[in-house]
Amino acid sequence: MDSPSSHLHERRKSHRYPGHLPVSIKLEGAAPGAASVSARSVNISENGILLSSDSAFSEGSSVELTVDGAPEAFLLNVHGKVLRVDPQDGGKFAIAVQCDFPFRIAR
Repeated sequence: MDSPSSHLHERRKSHRYPGHLPVSIKLEGAAPGAASVSARSVNISENGILLSSDSAFSEGSSVELTVDGAPEAFLLNVHGKVLRVDPQDGGKFAIAVQCDFPFRIAR
C-alpha cells in the first residue's frame, strides 16, 4: 500500500527553493489597469510557487504572477492556476499556484 508521502513525492517532481521575494498577483481577465495584490514567495520551483498574502484567491482562479528578484535585477513572469488556499496565523493566506509553463524572465 502506498503511503501519502509517496504520493506527495510523485506530485513534486522539481526541487523547491526557499525564498522570500516580493510577488505581484493579478487575476487573469481582470480589467485593464486593475490593481495587483502583493504577496511574498515562501518557496518556488520550476512548476509552482507557494505564496504568503493578506488576500485570498479562489481555488481554480487563473492568475499572472510577477516575481521581483531585486537586488539581483531580474523579474520572473508566469501564468498559473491557484491549487490551494490555506488560512494562516495573523490573517495571512498560503496560496499554492501551479504554473502553466516554467517561469521565464520578464522583459
